[in-house]
Amino acid sequence: MNIFQLLEMKTKKELKRYLKNNAIQYKKSSHALYFKAIFFDVSCIVHIDMFHKKIISYCIVMEREKYTYPQMTENILKIKNELIPILGKPKFDNTNHLNQNCISIHFEDENSSISLVCHSEREHAAIVLYNKQENAKNKKSPISSKVFLWITSFIGGLIWGLIMFVSMGASYGYTLADFGIWMCGGVVFGVAFASIFGLCNKTSNNKPKFPKKKIERILQEFSLEKETDLILGNLFIFQSHASRFKKQHVVPALMKMTDFEITIYSLVKKTQICLKMPLNEAFYQMQSSAIQFKKDDANYLFAFSDNESFKKIESDLFDKLIRPETFSSLFLDLKKATKEFNPYSVYDTNSDEILDGDIKMITKILLAKDDIQKSDLRYLLYSVFDCDEYCTEALMDIYFDIYTKFVFKEKEEK
Repeated sequence: MNIFQLLEMKTKKELKRYLKNNAIQYKKSSHALYFKAIFFDVSCIVHIDMFHKKIISYCIVMEREKYTYPQMTENILKIKNELIPILGKPKFDNTNHLNQNCISIHFEDENSSISLVCHSEREHAAIVLYNKQENAKNKKSPISSKVFLWITSFIGGLIWGLIMFVSMGASYGYTLADFGIWMCGGVVFGVAFASIFGLCNKTSNNKPKFPKKKIERILQEFSLEKETDLILGNLFIFQSHASRFKKQHVVPALMKMTDFEITIYSLVKKTQICLKMPLNEAFYQMQSSAIQFKKDDANYLFAFSDNESFKKIESDLFDKLIRPETFSSLFLDLKKATKEFNPYSVYDTNSDEILDGDIKMITKILLAKDDIQKSDLRYLLYSVFDCDEYCTEALMDIYFDIYTKFVFKEKEEK
């Protein structure tokens, strides 16, 4: 058996028939099946994630009892070299700056994606297989957007559980009980995501339905009838038990922007809500999340009514806070350094602009927020690069050095 034979099997029935015909023993749980096998002359345990009797993904984990961690890294690098003649150069590959404590390699073609991972913290190595064509077929099925959200969230939760099991479950010896716990956790994560996304999506539609009477009440309560350029949105309110509110709320809200701050106006029953934030802090938060406030034991999250409103405010804040020539200069310095370091060898097989969006976001935040420290930059990079530890650690010192030199040069020129 090879990994491409695995990808040819689309259903649980096909897989079980193959295993039976080849006298391969396997174990199963409610949503998974696993067995021992040898790939690339390496002894592994194969975990198969399923949904509605269809195979979603495979995770092939090296047996920890048979290999030391240095041997695992050698095996992963050997497998990489054997896959290159078949799949071409990896789409992402961090071995151009080899750190044997954390290896991540990703191949992708029109049919499938294959990821190789190796981490020293829990001494594990794995190959994760995903059939792109089969999952694309499933997406074409005529189901409603709500059902599609729940199904994709459920599947995503299972994949999340599988990845977490690979990353953390290794320390427990990959038992059936542990695997079941991680997969159940993934399902819970997927359902929670669907619930929260569905709630946010209801208030972020391109054509939102804002109760006219409630908007008029806000205008009257705060004497805003003569104001222009007010931005419509929704305010999510999450309060602690100590709060005077008895439950969570999603209410219409209005945003007003001055030369110094933004203000959010809303009402919960007869209680006025007025939240203020300096422009640079609002701009900072908009780069990686929604605008959040904390007041009186409650957390508030303002969501714009549509993407056009978000873009308008973001653009206005950029014009107020940042000089275009300053932004361009720092962005080009950061991009040049990023290309030279080439994280995950990303510029070898992708376009020159692949990380431009992330670098622009970092540039905006650096210029909007005063006195950035290295710890701040670490958190920033971790957030912007999707919680990627490798990119965070690799670029933190490089970016901070560029930023401090840039700030010093700006002060000298003034």
